[in-house]
Amino acid sequence: MTSAVGGVPLSLFLGYDRFEQFLKGAEEMDNHTLNAPPDKNLPLIAALIGVWNNNFLGYPAQAIIPYSEPLSKLAPHVQQLYMESNGKSVTKDGEPVNEQTGVIIFGEPGTNAQHSFFQLAHQGVRFRLILSV
Repeated sequence: MTSAVGGVPLSLFLGYDRFEQFLKGAEEMDNHTLNAPPDKNLPLIAALIGVWNNNFLGYPAQAIIPYSEPLSKLAPHVQQLYMESNGKSVTKDGEPVNEQTGVIIFGEPGTNAQHSFFQLAHQGVRFRLILSV
């Protein structure tokens, strides 16, 4: 969203002043990520919660279920961001990773979710562990 590919249409939609505020917020979060101590670093804490849920609690998937139609593209967007970034099997040095590096993200708006995978998750032969946010 902050590159030319995403930024141009977003700035046309929001207006440049609002888009500039958006960019400043993204810069603030980048600075927080780089400078906050580990116990106050929100992205680090969120990542560690994801590792904990996947590797220690056994939640292999996470569902994003927006109940507002304007957010219908949120789940696919988060899928691309999260799974592309975290779907790795080696470290930056090329060493194998022994833990799961990310969960499977899926989701649909509320009604579509309710009448598709919720049926399997809630009423299937075996209960399936899915972390829903």
